Amino acid sequence: KASMSGQGRNVLQALIQMGFDLNSPDDQGRSPLMMAAINRQGVSVQALLAEGASGLHDGLRFAAMGGSVKVVKFLVDAIGDELSPTPNSSGDVPINERLPSWMTDTDASGRVALDVAKSAGESNVVLYLEGRLKTVREQAVAQDIASQAQQDKAKSSAVRNRWKTAKLGTMKLPA
Repeated sequence: KASMSGQGRNVLQALIQMGFDLNSPDDQGRSPLMMAAINRQGVSVQALLAEGASGLHDGLRFAAMGGSVKVVKFLVDAIGDELSPTPNSSGDVPINERLPSWMTDTDASGRVALDVAKSAGESNVVLYLEGRLKTVREQAVAQDIASQAQQDKAKSSAVRNRWKTAKLGTMKLPA
């Protein structure tokens, strides 16, 4: 209910000082973060995040249903874009198939935020999440390529140094 007030951070901080649990669900199991997210209350979502609200993935699914790209972005930023390995049948994890947790954490129905946005007809949220996923994967591939190039350069340098050492070892130096 605190997130519904629209008073933002000051009201929330006062409630927390009075002993309010910012993660306490209502009688239907919805947290203040979920309610702020579905009601497109960006200021309240930011305040709850700043105070350490939990249930970010649930909040994200509620934000996707609410249709605010701004609120969805706040929550995706808070969750982060780290790619989790998802092995395929051979055990390999191709970098372009890895997903951030905001694309793997599901609700009881097995839906991720993207699924929720699609079923709610929130096309702007769908476009944002699909675009963010594409960007995250492209950055990961670029980082993987740069890392591989660095490793190859280090290996090449080590091979050159061994070759030079070996060549010098076989040379006869004047006495």
